[in-house]
Amino acid sequence: MGSDHYWVAVFTFAGQAFLSQFFHASSNIKKERQMERMMTRRSSMQPVNLEKVQTLINRFAGKDVYIHLETTNGAYAAHVDEKFFNAGAFIRNAKVRYELGKIIGEAPSRVGLKLEMGWIYAQGITHYEFDSKERLLMAGHDYQGKLAVSLQISETPFE
Repeated sequence: MGSDHYWVAVFTFAGQAFLSQFFHASSNIKKERQMERMMTRRSSMQPVNLEKVQTLINRFAGKDVYIHLETTNGAYAAHVDEKFFNAGAFIRNAKVRYELGKIIGEAPSRVGLKLEMGWIYAQGITHYEFDSKERLLMAGHDYQGKLAVSLQISETPFE
């Protein structure tokens, strides 16, 4: 690959989208900055506290809210091993109203949001944050610290 060629990878961490450009020779600095931003987001999250997270989930019940739900089994590893089976799901800014929300189980925990005609469900939640924009950000990290699931709730759309 020549030095003027590049490929672009889009990935997320705790629901925040990042765009990374990998250039043949000069990508290391950009890649390091990207990793720093991802680790800053994760470091602001706290391990799940069932009582605190339940209180935050209850805060949004009965209101129109925006949901971000994402799962991955290591989708970003597929470029390393072409035999790796990549599976995941992604939904962003789905506007819903849930009547009941519940978090159960010691981490990794399960979160269910009961809608009028169905459920939103996330399993494997290990961390949470209630950020300065008053959004509940929940994430599940695997044993290597990689993102496996993200469920976020906000009264305003996600960027």
